[in-house]
Amino acid sequence: CALPISSQTAVQYLDTTAPKDGTAITIFNFGLIGESLLIPSRVKLDFRKYNWIGSIGMDIAVCYMWHAKGAKTLADVKALPNGVVMGLTAVGTSNDVNQRIMSKIFGVKLKQVSGYPGSAELRLATERGELDGDCGAWGAVPVEWLQGNKIYPFLRTAPILPPDLPKEVPYAVDIAPTQMDADVIRFLIASVEVGRPFVASLSVPDRKSTRL
Repeated sequence: CALPISSQTAVQYLDTTAPKDGTAITIFNFGLIGESLLIPSRVKLDFRKYNWIGSIGMDIAVCYMWHAKGAKTLADVKALPNGVVMGLTAVGTSNDVNQRIMSKIFGVKLKQVSGYPGSAELRLATERGELDGDCGAWGAVPVEWLQGNKIYPFLRTAPILPPDLPKEVPYAVDIAPTQMDADVIRFLIASVEVGRPFVASLSVPDRKSTRL
């Protein structure tokens, strides 16, 4: 499956039946941007042809392990004989991209389990022991997990270091095995800097040219 259909449909709606008077805007999964470049046959969107309004914040993705596994660092995770099990909501989403960076570039043995409706279900599955961890938005990690030392963050794929994230958690680009790997990571996570974006149709007139 591809990224959530609803996210792509929401963007396409802006140029179809949505009103063009500025009353219709949408927010979408930023993973669509990378997908539109890597697999244009699947995501037929040109994000240069939209009015960009702004973003509510960068999605700071961090890979972490549930405490029960006992793996605290990337080296520990790589050394796990049976690898790790992580959940997936859809191919191409942020957690999918970051899990694949962890696996393909850093050599972590990974089994992905698809079919989870959203991040809330992924967190519940982690607490139940179905999953070993995730590569998700740090801002969405439950406070009680942090206060109770329920997880061990071991890799981040955003250049920003949140104040509540241990400084020793490495930035993936800085520890990439080769320069090519670093360049690949930069490309794959570039849309992360867009954060949670709001866009409108390019048909919406610029406010400066709108007569009141």
